[in-house]
Amino acid sequence: MNYEIANSPCKITITVRARWNWWAVIGAPVVFAFWGYHETHSGTGSLSLHFMALLLGVIVFQMLWSLGGREVLCFGEDQLVARRQIMFFSRSQHFPLREISEPFFIPAVSRGESDTPSGIGFDYLGTHHRFLDHLEEADVTYIVAMLRGTFPEIAKHWDRPNPMFESGGITTLGLSAK
Repeated sequence: MNYEIANSPCKITITVRARWNWWAVIGAPVVFAFWGYHETHSGTGSLSLHFMALLLGVIVFQMLWSLGGREVLCFGEDQLVARRQIMFFSRSQHFPLREISEPFFIPAVSRGESDTPSGIGFDYLGTHHRFLDHLEEADVTYIVAMLRGTFPEIAKHWDRPNPMFESGGITTLGLSAK
């Protein structure tokens, strides 16, 4: 279990911490050192300066996410708040509970060198949303059962046919898992 659940009578909060990313933690100092050496020993134009600044920005963001990032799903009586936090900064999305499909498991997908980890997903106004990286299917089943028990009025809404389920399997983003 790589998540934490805080449960109260009218709210369920699920928190998943970011996984450690060695490449980002090692990459930031290496890129910074290379950039500093390159700038002091060559008189190149601003294009390489902008490229290195962009690359360093991406690596620093990944390093901060690895060190202090977490995803938080907060199910309240009438809305779901999905928040990604990096230390003191956060970005939130709000979804009315009555307008989302029942949360379901999304399996991990590998596409060449990029991997999309497994997680929990739902459909909102025709678009797919995936949160809480690296959850197992049993974890998602447990979370959905807890949501159904805590919010029975939403469970009635979720019993409607879900367009995400086609012939017994979950289809999302062109992928099918049974």
